[in-house]
Order: sequence, then structure tokens, then C-alpha cells
Amino acid sequence: MVRYVCRHCHRWIGEFAGEWTDPQLGLAQLSSEDQDAMIDFGSDGTVWVKLLCDYCLPVPWMDDLWYN
Repeated sequence: MVRYVCRHCHRWIGEFAGEWTDPQLGLAQLSSEDQDAMIDFGSDGTVWVKLLCDYCLPVPWMDDLWYN
């Protein structure tokens, strides 16, 4: 199971339940630094992916803000 959570406010974003392979999710396409920062592996086999939710992602996008 893959669960998505906001890395800033910890809001639940969603999950991908059941069997999965990495090409379906595209996590292997991230750099190793991004993988370390965004992906955690739970002891129960759950993969936690930390993203930004719509509430925490400022609009419009600005290069010098904290989320970059």
C-alpha cells in the first residue's frame, strides 16, 4: 500500500491500495535526494510519500518560497 500525506501540514491526500509496481507510480524517476526526502518505508510494508497538498502549495508558484 502506498499512502500520500502532505509533508507540511500532514493532511491525508490519498492512497494506492493493493499490489503495485514502481513504474505505475513513477517513484524511481525521482533523484536519490528527492526519494530520501519524500519517501518513507513503514515497518508494516506501507510506503509513505510526502507531497504538498493544495492548501500548502502557494499560488502562484514563486521560486524563492520555502517549498522549493
